[in-house]
Amino acid sequence: MIYLIGIPAVGKYTIAKEIARLTQAELVDNQLINLPVFSILGYDGKDSFPFPSRAWDHIETIREAVLSTIVECSAPGDSFVFTNVLEAGDPGSEALFRRIEQVAASRGVGFFPVWLTCDAETLRQRKASPDRKQRFKDTDVTNIARYVQQFRVFEAPHPNALKLDTSVDTVEAIARRIIGHVQRVQDL
Repeated sequence: MIYLIGIPAVGKYTIAKEIARLTQAELVDNQLINLPVFSILGYDGKDSFPFPSRAWDHIETIREAVLSTIVECSAPGDSFVFTNVLEAGDPGSEALFRRIEQVAASRGVGFFPVWLTCDAETLRQRKASPDRKQRFKDTDVTNIARYVQQFRVFEAPHPNALKLDTSVDTVEAIARRIIGHVQRVQDL
């Protein structure tokens, strides 16, 4: 189980898609979980959207259903790639990280958290992608400075952890570095 963590537009989904293509892993993107609620509410990708706090409870219900399905119903050899924005100091972020780590443990598979970073200009370019708007993702360029300068991504020490900057390398190169890291750790 590979877990890609980083701020919006850092490349989590795009890299996860490439990892899934190269390995036949199932992609469990945070938007897979969020999309039913975001689409019903008409989320516009902006920080100013009046998102009802109660809606996060419904998203959590969906997430737990997906995670339980993975544990209870997926084949033993199935691999998964997860993506999330997790914030330091947020108990929900740490709980989600631990829950996904626990899903890997309950399946008896390796857990590989990967923290992704990116420079502000590349984030700005990526947020302009029409695909982000279509998928109800964060498209708000006014929050880039906050994410880059103030937002602290949740990090936890883990023996299988990897940190990568996604600003320059191709998506395929980054995906292959992650896959190579997983293979090296598993070979130890």
